[in-house]
Amino acid sequence: MMIRQAQVAGSFYPAKKHNLEEQIKASFLSSSGPGSLPSEIDKSDELLCGLIVPHAGYIYSGAVAAWAYLKAAQLKQFPKTVILIGPNHTGRGKPVSVYPQGMWSTPLGNLEIDKNLTQKIANADFELDETGHLLEHSIEVQLPFLQYSIEEEFQIVCISMLDQSLKTAVKLAEKISNIVDKHKSLLIASSDLTHYEPEQSTNQKDEIIINAMKSGQVEDIYNQASEISCSACGLGPATAVIQACKLLKANKVSLLKYETSAAATSDSTSVVGYAALAIN
Repeated sequence: MMIRQAQVAGSFYPAKKHNLEEQIKASFLSSSGPGSLPSEIDKSDELLCGLIVPHAGYIYSGAVAAWAYLKAAQLKQFPKTVILIGPNHTGRGKPVSVYPQGMWSTPLGNLEIDKNLTQKIANADFELDETGHLLEHSIEVQLPFLQYSIEEEFQIVCISMLDQSLKTAVKLAEKISNIVDKHKSLLIASSDLTHYEPEQSTNQKDEIIINAMKSGQVEDIYNQASEISCSACGLGPATAVIQACKLLKANKVSLLKYETSAAATSDSTSVVGYAALAIN
């Protein structure tokens, strides 16, 4: 069986299981985190179609990510499959790479690819391809948070977007919405926001992009991003998830938490913006 080994354990997050669990726990309980652990919260009947989650090193964006995963942990019935869509930072692989089959390994264990759903998504536009995932971190960093937060068993689908055009994001959203049941799948987009600008301008730009995401108008996301020269790295995945949820009649996009890397580094001269959003 094909097993994708963790590529960024020891850099983006701890490589040893105990240290990783402690790092994730600290993310939930930190002053910037939600303040509760997934194991401590009451379950909710609220439906959840999608999440948008940052993907930096845990010391930078883990507390923001924890807000999203606490939301997922609240589900009374967790979906059977999590579809993760991330940007391709490496430039390798197909324009849209759908990981074919097997397992993804992290220090917390293995997660199995939903082969049936994967094959339904893959076609001439979205190809079965592992190359686009080999050295990419944007999906991998989400998996330990899922494993820590969710008690139920679930499978995953992993999609890496090198082509993040609006056309491709919308096409991917249409494909996903046509084959999934929103009660049986959770969609997760992996994206950081503005990169390496002073905190003031980062906050201003990110507020514009977040408001565009909350509007649910995907054309507006790209128009605003172009107008302000937005450097968010995962607009394609975020747009695909927002549009897919919209087609699945989940129209409410809510901001759970926003912060910049300055919270971790105390350096406001050059920061990265991080946001956790939920769609239901």
